[in-house]
Amino acid sequence: MTEHLEIGGIIIRLEVSRPLTLPLSEAYQPFLTDHPSAPAAGSLRILPATDSTVSSPSADARLVASGFNDLGESRLFFDGHRYTVGISPCPGEVMRYMHFSPSFREATLYLAPADRWNSFIIDSMSRIFFSQIAILESSFLIHASAVVTSAGSHLFMGRSGTGKSTHSALWNATFPDSSLLNDDNPLVRLNASGSPSVHGTPWSGKTKCWINRHAPLISMTRLRQAPSNRYSPLADVSAFVAVLPGVSVISHSAPLYAKACTTLGAVISGVRIGELECLPDTGAAILCRRHVE
Repeated sequence: MTEHLEIGGIIIRLEVSRPLTLPLSEAYQPFLTDHPSAPAAGSLRILPATDSTVSSPSADARLVASGFNDLGESRLFFDGHRYTVGISPCPGEVMRYMHFSPSFREATLYLAPADRWNSFIIDSMSRIFFSQIAILESSFLIHASAVVTSAGSHLFMGRSGTGKSTHSALWNATFPDSSLLNDDNPLVRLNASGSPSVHGTPWSGKTKCWINRHAPLISMTRLRQAPSNRYSPLADVSAFVAVLPGVSVISHSAPLYAKACTTLGAVISGVRIGELECLPDTGAAILCRRHVE
């Protein structure tokens, strides 16, 4: 079975081998296409994990990164030739592995046919895979909440728990022309003229907001909880440093990381960047919009 996803004009192919199925959630429906407008930028193959020596990292692979987030426990391995991503969705669960090709254009994911976590793993791994393809296509997924107004799109960034979703909700409740585009992982892409735009994706965290739409990028604001509301514009290095942590990229790969930094530099040169110290109130939304539009 083969499916094609088109997100912001970037097409990836998902191929699954029997007896596995492709349990894509409703989040993917707006982005599925039977008639791709261009060749696929990358291909993710999903194969049954019948041999642990094939599906696991190679014997000489070393652990280069690990962490805990919404994916559960994640690990990144590198054997000098290719990268392998492992995910354990919850404590006590074994790792499921995806191997990248050296070019990052192809990847192979191994799953057990009867694994109750297959839908979650496919969702998580497809996001990781697409994130690297996006970098190669002068784009990036960013951990942010995105709203669209009559002027364009605005991204709100920050650590988990800083109130990104709350701030977006305040904009939508305060301004009649404001609506949510994506609440966790929007796509930022440079168009042919070099202008950045924000696109909806299937990955919107816990918020059911899977919109196949885009709008010009106007601003990017890093939020920080504070006892009062204050907006501070950022430029040059300060702006770059404020945005970079939210960009989804395998930073251990020097070429991939360099490409992400080049794209980010081009993006921030044409949009308003700032930091908003804020309360979770209407005043914060009004102050922010006053500065970014």
